[in-house]
Amino acid sequence: PAGFLKANGAAISRTTYASLFSAIGTKFGVGDGSTTFNVPDLRGLFLRSWSDGAAADTGRTFGSYQDSDNKSHNHTGQTANAGNHMHNGSTSWAGNHTHAVSRTGGGSGSAAAKADAGTGGELSWSGDHYHNFDTNWAGEHSHGFTTNLSGGNESRPMNVALLACIKI
Repeated sequence: PAGFLKANGAAISRTTYASLFSAIGTKFGVGDGSTTFNVPDLRGLFLRSWSDGAAADTGRTFGSYQDSDNKSHNHTGQTANAGNHMHNGSTSWAGNHTHAVSRTGGGSGSAAAKADAGTGGELSWSGDHYHNFDTNWAGEHSHGFTTNLSGGNESRPMNVALLACIKI
């Protein structure tokens, strides 16, 4: 707008913009060191008002840059102790099948049993069924966990993009 310049870091004339040079000097850059100086470059930055002596953000000077930061914090967790226990379950339906039985003296299965009758062998058809199982005792224990982080690649407040300008 009329009476303003973009706050884009441009080097501008110390003579043409003498009032602005008098107000900010070389705070945002010396320009060529003799005939120009730089306006602030506010492109892509979140503006934080200067505290000007207030208790918030003490120690900052006018026009100083402050890099991004997140407050230090931790995420921890622990499941409850489950005590001594084991887990049990069952297999899925196995369909029609047979089970081999060891015979005395070695060998197993129907071929060995049929070759030496009366010494073991194959159970007859068992029909459609499933098998139960138990795991070994796990002892008293608990499980730690990690929380998943979600979000983007920066921390930022809600904002709107505007053209930053400085009054001349």
